[in-house]
Amino acid sequence: MRILLLLIAIIGTMSLSSADILEDLECHDKVVQDGIHTLTFPKEVEGLVGATNVDHFISNFGSKAHAPTWNSVAYFGGRYELSLQVNISVNFENCTVKGTTGSATVYLNEVTRIEISTSGGAGARLKGGIGGISKLNEHDWKKLIAHAGDWSVVNVPIVTNAPPIKDFDEYVRQGRAPIRNRKEGFDEPIKRAFEALRSGSYKTNVLSADCPNDLNCYDRVVCYGKAYDLPKEVQAFFGATNVDHFISKFGSKTQTPLWHSVAYFGGRYRLGLQFPMSVDYNKCKPSGAMNSAFMQIHEITKVDIRKPGNPRATMKGNGELDEGEWKWFLKNKGDWSVVKVPIVTNAPVRGFDEYVRQERARPLRVRQEDFDKPIRRAVDAFRYPTVGANGK
Repeated sequence: MRILLLLIAIIGTMSLSSADILEDLECHDKVVQDGIHTLTFPKEVEGLVGATNVDHFISNFGSKAHAPTWNSVAYFGGRYELSLQVNISVNFENCTVKGTTGSATVYLNEVTRIEISTSGGAGARLKGGIGGISKLNEHDWKKLIAHAGDWSVVNVPIVTNAPPIKDFDEYVRQGRAPIRNRKEGFDEPIKRAFEALRSGSYKTNVLSADCPNDLNCYDRVVCYGKAYDLPKEVQAFFGATNVDHFISKFGSKTQTPLWHSVAYFGGRYRLGLQFPMSVDYNKCKPSGAMNSAFMQIHEITKVDIRKPGNPRATMKGNGELDEGEWKWFLKNKGDWSVVKVPIVTNAPVRGFDEYVRQERARPLRVRQEDFDKPIRRAVDAFRYPTVGANGK
């Protein structure tokens, strides 16, 4: 999820077609390189903690509603995150920085503990919460730089003589991966697929789906979407009758549609596959996934069946899988241990079957909204003013 958030922050409100996304990302990278050389702030951050410890990117890039925001994000001292942010003006024709349009703000967080989830994701506990231990204005920042990085002059206590936080390096690696590996993991696959589509060499099993002509537009898109590899894999693994497929925000002019494949299994678990998607509403077919898919597994620990016809479930997050982990899981014949997700196989929860029956019988629009809400902010909140400041 952290990777998805950072990619969305960089992509901003760019056009949703593959070609335009790649053009905008290429322009973004040119602006970043220009800014590193022409703006003072990036050089100052690099001078403070070392160039190899800093990542630069622009959020709200191409947005018509919000000003582009320059971000210089650094990790240092085995426990600290620093994020410098300043609004900038961009020459989109030449893909260069015109200059800053406001004062810079610097956020500093101290990581007190790293927690590795069952799926390998690294999360941080931060001193002082997401607001961080310090927020510097531009005057304070300049004072810090003028005093060669002496944090005491801006009254910020920095620990220099304590061992680094355990797993801090892994937390940093995961935080930097979406930025540093974006071209390989995001740009290049889209580019290859787009070029294959233009040349006519790209074949997709979606086109071979047997979808009746009398279906309405929504049902046709779902029908074709079920022929994508990931929904098919979920269905094949858990059984077609145990999986529901639906799309939230279908037809919205302002929000990205989100695909959901939901399965209930093991007498106590729910798995949800989700990915943002593009839809051709003229042909009533999916145009493709707009980003990597991810899966969330929740464990249902208790079902309250005191109210007939309306059982309530208590659940907890049990793990998250990205696309690569899901493929590895399938390659290992459904061995949950290889993706570090603890699954109990011999302890069904009382009332689970009734809960599932009632859950699946709820109105589609209600289910769409319930599954959409938890990650809608990540999918559509293109304004991301504190990315890097809280590391989430």
